[in-house]
Parts: sequence; structure tokens; C-alpha cells
Amino acid sequence: MLSAQGTLYAKPRDPERARMVDNFRKSLMRKPLPDFNFTDISGNKIQKKDLLGKVIVINFWFTSCQPCINEMPLLNNLVAAYKDSNVVFIAPALSSKESIDRLLKKYTFSYQIVPDQEDYASKLRVENFPTHIIADKKGIVRQVEIGYNPYIKETLGQTIDALK
Repeated sequence: MLSAQGTLYAKPRDPERARMVDNFRKSLMRKPLPDFNFTDISGNKIQKKDLLGKVIVINFWFTSCQPCINEMPLLNNLVAAYKDSNVVFIAPALSSKESIDRLLKKYTFSYQIVPDQEDYASKLRVENFPTHIIADKKGIVRQVEIGYNPYIKETLGQTIDALK
């Protein structure tokens, strides 16, 4: 079951949900990011093996996820802050290219957007959106953030700075 997380960055109040979120984080942390071979909405190929040596920032989202849309300006600021660095920003979406194209007529999103990524999200067991994953230059997951966070630029930026 997919869930858009509109609550602020606070921990889930439901103990069962908190346990699930914690288990999800633990399942990814300090492990290699699974390989991917994406084609973004502009037709560019993005492969994990080509990104080794760069910090990889991934944002899982979908077009009807309001918290995902709400944080786009914050994420655009993050991309701008690291535009001249060795950091790659990828946004696998569960939505189709057509749905994404419609959304991008109203909103700007500076990540490399990859449509139709239900399979990759399932492979990582991503069920809550937005979900952010940062992998180091060797492709090892170093941070997992779940749900809308009004300080997402700063939260992700701290990890990016430590990994650059």
C-alpha cells in the first residue's frame, strides 16, 4: 500500500508505523544501492555503474502526492546549491511520463525525473512518499528520509556535505 506522508518530519505517532519505518531504514542503510538502468523524461540514460565516484541523491515520488509536490521548491534549492559539485539528483516516479509532463506544466522540478519506476521502488520496498535516499561515492546507502520535511534541503545537505 502506498502512502503520501504529509506529516512534518516528526516520527510517526503510531508505534507499529514507527517500527515499520525504522525497519525500512535499517533494510537499506550501509548496504549497496541496488543497480539501476534508468531513462529520464528527456531520454538521458542513467546507470548506477556510471555514477560511482559521485554522491547519488534519490527522491521517490508520484504526481498525485501533495507532500512530494510541496517539497519540490526545497529540492530545487538543494540542486542549485550543489550544481557545481559531484552530486547527482534522480527522481524515480511511480507516475507515467504523460502524467509527469502535465505536472511539469505547473511546477518546476530540477531533479532528473524517471517515469514508471514502480518496479525499482518495489525492489527497495519504498511504500511511503516522498522517500529520499543518499548513497555515497561507492554506492552505499548513507541516509534514508521518509515523509515531507520542511527542512529537507538542510537535512539532505548535511549528509551530502559529509560525503562530497
